[in-house]
Amino acid sequence: MRAIQCEALGDATLPVGGGVLRLDTNLPSPDMHDNCVRIKVSSASVNFPDALMIKGTYQTKPTLPFIPGAEVAGVVVEVGPGVKQLKLGDKVCAVCQTGAFAEEVVVPEFAAWIVPECLELESCSAIPVVYGTTELALRHRANLRKGQTLLVLGAAGGVGLAACQIGQLLGAKVVAVVKGVEKATFLRQQGLENVIDLESIDGPLHKAIKKMALKGHVLTIFRHVVTTFLHVPRIFHHVLTIFRHIITIFHHVLTISCHVLTIFRHVLTIFHHVFTIFRHVLTTFLHVLTISSHVLTIFRHVLTIFCHALSISGHVLTIFRHVITIFHHVSRSSITFSRSPVTSSQSQVSQELHGLGCGPLPVVVDVDALWLLDQAHAPLLIDQHVVQVFFPNQSTEKLFQVLPNILLVKNTTLHGIFWGSYMAARPQVLREGMQAVLNWMAEGKLKVQVSHRYPLEAAHLAFEAIGNRKVLGKAIITMQPTSKL
Repeated sequence: MRAIQCEALGDATLPVGGGVLRLDTNLPSPDMHDNCVRIKVSSASVNFPDALMIKGTYQTKPTLPFIPGAEVAGVVVEVGPGVKQLKLGDKVCAVCQTGAFAEEVVVPEFAAWIVPECLELESCSAIPVVYGTTELALRHRANLRKGQTLLVLGAAGGVGLAACQIGQLLGAKVVAVVKGVEKATFLRQQGLENVIDLESIDGPLHKAIKKMALKGHVLTIFRHVVTTFLHVPRIFHHVLTIFRHIITIFHHVLTISCHVLTIFRHVLTIFHHVFTIFRHVLTTFLHVLTISSHVLTIFRHVLTIFCHALSISGHVLTIFRHVITIFHHVSRSSITFSRSPVTSSQSQVSQELHGLGCGPLPVVVDVDALWLLDQAHAPLLIDQHVVQVFFPNQSTEKLFQVLPNILLVKNTTLHGIFWGSYMAARPQVLREGMQAVLNWMAEGKLKVQVSHRYPLEAAHLAFEAIGNRKVLGKAIITMQPTSKL
């Protein structure tokens, strides 16, 4: 099967295959277990915690390599032993801790829900985490009901929009807070009347909230963004926006410069390797010439020795010839012996002896995360509820030092919401909440908004859109390679 694998911790917005994410086209299908079902994935929803998990800053830290993603929509293609309600061919949405960015996933039966036939299957992957969390937070935890006011911070995102929709269904007056004309327009198109655009208000945020909230009624604050509110005059806001753009441009320039320097370094490295190889070739050639010279020298010495040996042999023969000559003369001058004639064989030997002779011879700056909560608590009266759906980090440490005093003075209840804990300890609560959400979907009272769709091989673009706050509603990844953005 095809799947996105996270091979190392880092930035999820880097291109697939060029960063920490890689598209694997030949992974084995996940193993089946008891009480589980195998789903052929149609789409997977992308959530901010997925990026945190890839970066290594989320509470859950899976072992590398792992397949990211926590929610899918698809068709059941196999059921394991013990499965009672789901069957082959059922269209479902489901949640999993990891493994969603793949063509197949295996999940427990209690983590999958049959989706109504009237819903588009691809969009259903955006239902479980967003709408399940919101329903749990507002109805089960905060007990939101008709006649109350619900304040939603970061209302244009997936969780924020779901909170606005469910808040309206529960009869509450919803006050939505966003930043930017595009997001404010989007919310008004979704039927929300009380929308506050942080870029267009002239005074403090709490005064704008007081104008829209129902006086004397319980106010529930839905917090799912890790930011802080800070009121400044509009001119300073524009200056800060320009400064943020300048920093962003400077960051891009530095990034491009780093890439150019990296390419130049690689080119120099290649030239260095080529020069090293050429030097080794020349060195080897010189060694070969040196060895050849030594071999020729040895051969010359051998020939010289051989010539000397031949010279010595010639001298020996010459001496031997002289000895014979002397002996011959002595024989001729002897009185007592008669003269012996020289035979033909003796003459031949003498000529051969006389004729012998021989000669010589191879950084990102984020200034946008300082905007969202201090003044949101200013309009609190008493007996209020604050629903928190994010984990605190360094940017909210100061806020959480002050928050207990606010809760005390305002007689306020703070609700912490972590869907995963309910999934492990009280799954029936989630099943009931999800069934209510799906019923609303089937009746047309809730509608999933998907603004961005990406093919599996472009998963990084989904994270980039979420990081740049361009998503209105949800972003999903489809399993079809030819899907259009």
